[in-house]
Formats: sequence, structure tokens, C-alpha cells
Amino acid sequence: MASDLKKVLPGRTMTFRKKILLVAVSGLISASFVYTFEAVRTERSIMRSEIIKKAEVVTELASRLGELPLISGNPELMKKAITSLKNVSEVSFIAFYDKDMTLLEKEGEVPPQLHKQYGSLKTSILEDKNYFDLCTPVFTVRSGEDIDIFSETDKDLETKESVGWVRIGFSKASMNEASSRIIYRGLVLAVLFTVISIIFIYKLFTVAVKPLTLLSKAVQSVRSGRYPEIPVSSADELGMLTAEFNRMSRAISEREEMLTASLEEKEVLLKEIHHRVKNNMQVISSLLSLQSGQVGDKRYAEILNESRNRIRSMALVHEKLYRSPDLASIDFNDYIKSLSSTLLSFYDRHGSISLKTDAADVNLAVDTAIPCGLIITELVSNCLKHAFPDGRSGEVLVSFKKTAENDRGNEYELIIRDNGVGIPEDLDIRKTNSLGLQLVTSLVEHQLQGRLELARSAGTGFCIRFKELRYKKMV
Repeated sequence: MASDLKKVLPGRTMTFRKKILLVAVSGLISASFVYTFEAVRTERSIMRSEIIKKAEVVTELASRLGELPLISGNPELMKKAITSLKNVSEVSFIAFYDKDMTLLEKEGEVPPQLHKQYGSLKTSILEDKNYFDLCTPVFTVRSGEDIDIFSETDKDLETKESVGWVRIGFSKASMNEASSRIIYRGLVLAVLFTVISIIFIYKLFTVAVKPLTLLSKAVQSVRSGRYPEIPVSSADELGMLTAEFNRMSRAISEREEMLTASLEEKEVLLKEIHHRVKNNMQVISSLLSLQSGQVGDKRYAEILNESRNRIRSMALVHEKLYRSPDLASIDFNDYIKSLSSTLLSFYDRHGSISLKTDAADVNLAVDTAIPCGLIITELVSNCLKHAFPDGRSGEVLVSFKKTAENDRGNEYELIIRDNGVGIPEDLDIRKTNSLGLQLVTSLVEHQLQGRLELARSAGTGFCIRFKELRYKKMV
């Protein structure tokens, strides 16, 4: 079942440490790359702002340098102004336009597309993937005297007049190179940070999970019957859990010792009970033996001897029980051999009868063993007394085996057969006056709840099939 669960739920087989490391590593990698991305984006934004500010300063300077060339319309002056502005490293192109946006002079590859905002007489910026394109108007300042010397207006009044445009392109090459360096540096730092953090977290969780590992091994030891104690190394929650486990382990160990001692006392007591029951039955058997020796009537003496053998069979069960390790069942193979030997020595005075046993190694509980012992006593005694008259030789077989094993209980087969003179054909074993056969029938059908079959060919054979009796255990 555990293997099936592992196939269905593979994630459940991961240890706690692996799960924590998986979550931590995933979080660290995600955080590292998010941080790197944000850092690159922030630095690019800062660099962009710095380039734009520098471009605005240069553009303002260009508008001042271009005032005279645009007013005079002198190409040489424009070229000198362009040469001065080209000394700025980031400048990729420069162009002068008149106030109608007609190109007058240029240097570098000037994009053909014009700024749409030129009519507003304000500086405009276009951004391309490779450069910033700034276009600013060039003004000249005129005083009131320059406008009309004959006018009575305020001579100190100054006005701005647009004389043209200057267009400057600022390359993004330095920013792109810096961005590549930033990305490379960020990735290297992210990888280093992730690796160092993983090592640190692994060491940290190794130290943190060590008490849990010890607890897990200790729990496995408890399951196998050992109750270890774990050293408490801290006063935190894990330390408290370890201390509670130690108290639990000690309590279980003490209770198990108490239960073991109590069980040993009960086993000794139960052995003593079986021993005394066996002794009492032996006393009864001895009394019956003495009584049978004083009875003059042979028929009554035989009845007493049969009763003595029945008591012996029950006493033998109790003897086997107090010698048995578990005190609840007996080795029935050994029991059959002992019982058969006792019966043979009692009935076969001439040694002409052979008694064989064929029993499997089966342990039977006392509730099943006692009726089976009585049945064997009755049927074997009957074979030894009646199957071989006048000192005839013969053979008696006692066979016992398990025929089935299932959830409803084990099934057994007991066969007692002889090759003697056989039972008369007109004898019905269920209606006979024989106390022994009546007892056998009652034990088989009522106590063992089994079936009794009689075979009359080549002697007599009794076949008894029954299920193991199951009673509730009583303390």
C-alpha cells in the first residue's frame, strides 16, 4: 500500500528538508532575477535622464553658437559651429535649419523625418533605439532701437525673434554598453547570491532539522519496541518537543515494564492453575483406578477405566498447556503421540497392535484441543478393545491435518482407522447405547460443530471434519 501511495502521490515522498530547500531555492532565484531586472531598469532610467540632461545643455549651447551663423547665413560659420559641437563625444549628427525648417548645413546621418513640434518654438525630443534626437529653436534678441529707431516706443524693450533651428543627435551607444555591463554584473551577482544563499540555507536547515531527524529515528525505535531518549540541545519549540518526547518515552517504557511484569505474574498464575487442574485430574484418575481395582464386577471396572482414560486425556491437555510457551494452545502433534502411547500401553497387553500417528505441526487452542482429545480417546480405545479380538494383531492409524485456511477460520480433518473386524452393518452410531460413541457424536456435532463420517471397508474408519472454534479471549 505504501508503494501505491508513492506512485500516486510522488511529492509526498520528499523529505521536509528537501521541500523547504525547494521552496527557498525557488524564492531566492525568483528574488535574485527580479532584483537584477529592477536594478537594470533603474540604472537605465538614471543613465537616460543624465544623457537627456547633457543633451539639453549641449543643445542650449548649440542654439547660442548657431545664432550668428543663422542670422548671417554664412555656411563657413555654420561649419565651425558644427565642428565645435562635434567635439562632444555622444553627438552623432548636427544640422542647422532656417526658420522654415529648410536644411542649411549638416554633419552626420541626419534622419529625414522632421519633428512635428517645430511650429511651437520649443525644444522637442524624439527617441530612437540608437539615439536621442533633439531639435531646438535658435533665437536672436532685438532691442527697441534695433526694431525702429524713429519710433517713440520704449527703447529698452527687448524681443526674441526665431532665426532658425539646430538639430542634434545623441548616441545611445554608451548607455547600451553600460546596460550590457550592468546586466552581466547583475546576473553574476544574482548567481553568486543564490549559490551563497543556498549553501547558507542548507547549513541552517541542516542544523534546524537535525532535532526533527533525531525525533523521527526515535519514533521509529518506539515502533520497534525500543524507547530511547534524545538530548535536549535548545530551549525553543523543538527543545520543548524533544523534552515532551523524552517524557512520553519514559512513561511508555515504565508502563510496558509494568505490563510485562503483570503479564509474567499472570502467566505464572495461569501455569499454576493448569498444573493444579492437571494434578487434580490425576488424583481423580488415581481414585478411579483404585476404585476399579476394588470393584468385583468386570463391567463396572471397565466403566471406571474408561472414565479414567477420559480424565487422563483432559489432564494431558492441561499438562501440555502449562509446558507450552503461549499458554493458550498446544502442539497437537505432540499431544496425539503422548495420548496414543498412553492408550496403547493401557489396552494392548500382548503387544500385537501397532498404533501409528500422522499429524501435522498444528497448534490448537484449549477449547478445540479438549474435545478432540476426548474423541481420540474414545475412538482409539474402541479400536483397541473391539477391533482385534482374541489377541489378533492389527494396526490403528490416527491422522490429523489442516485442510483449509481462510478468514472464517481454519478447517481440520481427524481420521481414526483400524484394519480390524469392523463394526456390524446394522449398527447406527447415532442410536447406539454405547456411551463412548454417543459422547463422540455429541462432541463432533454439537461442540465442534463438525461432520462425522463412518467407513466400514477393510476395518473401521472415522473421518471427522470441523472448523477451529473461536471464542472471545477472557482475561
